Amino acid sequence: MFSKITDYYLNLFQKSPIWNSVDLWRNFFLILVALLSLLYLFRKKIKILLLKKDITEHDKKIFIRSDRILSEHDILNSLNTIENYYRFDSEYLAKAEGFYKFFRELSNSYIEKGLRKSSVKLALSIKKLTSFMAGRFFIEPRTQPGPNFTFELFPEDIGEIGRKTKRYLEAEKLLPKHTKAVRTNYLKYRRAVKWSLIL
Repeated sequence: MFSKITDYYLNLFQKSPIWNSVDLWRNFFLILVALLSLLYLFRKKIKILLLKKDITEHDKKIFIRSDRILSEHDILNSLNTIENYYRFDSEYLAKAEGFYKFFRELSNSYIEKGLRKSSVKLALSIKKLTSFMAGRFFIEPRTQPGPNFTFELFPEDIGEIGRKTKRYLEAEKLLPKHTKAVRTNYLKYRRAVKWSLIL
């Protein structure tokens, strides 16, 4: 019974003049070509949309791991100490260098473009700051037990009456440029994290 009904409607469609229309098949072909062209042109975006969940999960893991190395509390507190007291400790230095090295690894790159760019900018600005401080900050006082040492800006370059040497004044003038770059790039990075990962 079912096969008879199926055969009846199949014969009906085959005999219908609409299926023999050249215009119908031409339009169908044009629509198909247009759809295939759109799929080809937007293949990357379509692939990203299909993989969005996997990308988000990957990027969340990268953020969590990097935040364990250098957290928001660590970076902002250290920047305040450097800017206001011209001082930092070796624990911060180790974390900052660890953060930079973390994002140097290709396996630790974000997939989302905005996050990847902002994380690289932040890591590079941190590297520039630590490189700047390397030749200008020294252990003070020298008789610290460790393992966490305090570093100060040219500790021997301030006299008893607070008189500063020329190199101290030059370093004091240049330092805010580096700390400001780190702070600005960190805030941009956190905005990118919030926007992309909702964290």
